[in-house]
Amino acid sequence: MTLKFHHEAAPTELPSDDRLPVDNLSARAGMPGDEFVPVSYDISLSNFDRSKGRFRGRVVLKSARSARHAADQQRSILSLHAVGMKIISLRVGGVAVRYELDEGLLAIEVPAIKDDLEVAIEYTGQLTRCGVLKSSLDGSSVAVAPRGLFIADCNAKGHISSLDAGDIQSPVDESELNNASEDYYIGTSLEPRHARRVFPCVDDPGFKATFTLRVAQKEVADMMVTSISAPRRTGDWVEFSTPGDLRLPTYTVGLFIGPFSEYEASSRVRVAYFSKEDGFSDTSSLELLDKRQRHNQSGHGLSPVVAGHAAAFAFEQMMLWFGEVASYPPPPNPLRIVALPHHRGLGLETFGSISVKDTYCILPKIADEMDGLERERRRCPGNPGAPKFKHLSEQLSRRRRVARLMCHEVSHMWFGDMLTPRSFQQLWLKEGMARLLEFIMCELMPGWEEDDRISVDELQVLNPCLGQSIWEHFITEVQFDAMLADASPSKSHPIEVKKGSLTCPEQSAVGGSQVLFDSIAYGKGACVLRMLRSAVGEERFIDGLRVLLKRHCQSTYTEEDLWRAMAEASGWAAHEITDWMTAWLREPGLPVVYSVVEVMSSGYALRLWQLD
Repeated sequence: MTLKFHHEAAPTELPSDDRLPVDNLSARAGMPGDEFVPVSYDISLSNFDRSKGRFRGRVVLKSARSARHAADQQRSILSLHAVGMKIISLRVGGVAVRYELDEGLLAIEVPAIKDDLEVAIEYTGQLTRCGVLKSSLDGSSVAVAPRGLFIADCNAKGHISSLDAGDIQSPVDESELNNASEDYYIGTSLEPRHARRVFPCVDDPGFKATFTLRVAQKEVADMMVTSISAPRRTGDWVEFSTPGDLRLPTYTVGLFIGPFSEYEASSRVRVAYFSKEDGFSDTSSLELLDKRQRHNQSGHGLSPVVAGHAAAFAFEQMMLWFGEVASYPPPPNPLRIVALPHHRGLGLETFGSISVKDTYCILPKIADEMDGLERERRRCPGNPGAPKFKHLSEQLSRRRRVARLMCHEVSHMWFGDMLTPRSFQQLWLKEGMARLLEFIMCELMPGWEEDDRISVDELQVLNPCLGQSIWEHFITEVQFDAMLADASPSKSHPIEVKKGSLTCPEQSAVGGSQVLFDSIAYGKGACVLRMLRSAVGEERFIDGLRVLLKRHCQSTYTEEDLWRAMAEASGWAAHEITDWMTAWLREPGLPVVYSVVEVMSSGYALRLWQLD
């Protein structure tokens, strides 16, 4: 099966009143979301052209005037984020208006008397190539990360990379990609601020909306296509819509098209992956196996069973905790784990279709691994213990990391997607929370006996590396890592980054700040929340999260909202929690206590002090 690509037809010349760009609008425009806030997006994508690296799109945005802006001017300006696009047509309420697209900001002039707008924009955008690309100057190879709407080879050895195409100094030789196999897949990677590369939008987590996403049927052909909900075929389109009143931030809306196979992990959870063994990929060495691993394809059967088991458990546990106050959309809407060869990190919480790096989802079957271990024992008869210990260590560490990843990403469906931090400066609210919840769920997972799809042999390897012992790995893999970063002058920063304190050149023109996906936001954030959980009690902590979801689900929240919810659930005074937590959030570094044991005439004395 192959993806069918269609060359983009040249757009017909549009009437002059449909093409009214104008200078100087951007200088008068505010930030996206300041004057008009998005209510809904209706997005249509078509004409995926691999040879030109372009696609065609249309978005109909409904927005409402912000309560902060009264209609007291004759003309107003609607601002949107838009990167790498060429506007073909732009109309407000069916009427062509003046606009300017400059440095990622689309400024649109609209009548000030209007409080509700419907903006229709037709455009072309960039279909980004990712994977190993070669320089046309020196032939060197670089791994380009997925970004925006991207295309990649199903059979290529993939990468975990953060290098963008714009970071490459020399031009890329595209001939190899253009002449390669037609077994390609198309996907999205939108966090933190890459939705603006796929459709014009207010690309900020503080502005959530409902979504309808369509992709042309001719682009899908006989491939699987998955997105935010169950698909619906309407004429020439495959359509996905946010179920019910679900409101999402832009970065959680994704699309994946490709020759996927599917594993049914439970009645609600599925795993989509490329089943060809030569498509299972990892380019790293055998060192540091808990983080990176390559498998020899010879003799190994690859299976998503372990990942499916962990994802199915995490879904059931999150529904048990929070389903009454914030339920995942009912059937036929599945939760899919989409395993991809190319990924910017290990996982991304695209709603309904979580994308993950394939090597952290598809593992060698344990029976085949044990056969390999026996062959290794025969090969090294003089030292049978060493290969066995190393091999079992690899199996435990990789399976534990897969279970953690599945629990982490599934928890984001609630904390990140349905309930969203107000800004990326408060990234720790979702990432620290998901990091903590992954360990809480991994502690509980061995007691789950409802999955008959996983073999006893697999459980005998998986369960011992979970349970209560998982907290030992929290100390070694999360807390110590965060402490090392926090003790480094070059890496330490407050958990909550002040707006504008760290700027990113690409986003500075439209007011963005650099988003730090690091061990401070994830690890230190999780450690602070774990301290809070220990103080208020494990059950009261979950009760507090229920209160938070009940008050702010489908909306956004801040740390003050979390403290108030915890105070209500635990009986603490809100100011007590706030006073305690504020120092941990706002101050970089970690407290260091020095100790000395002094010999006294009557015994020993322990003296402790802390340097400022």
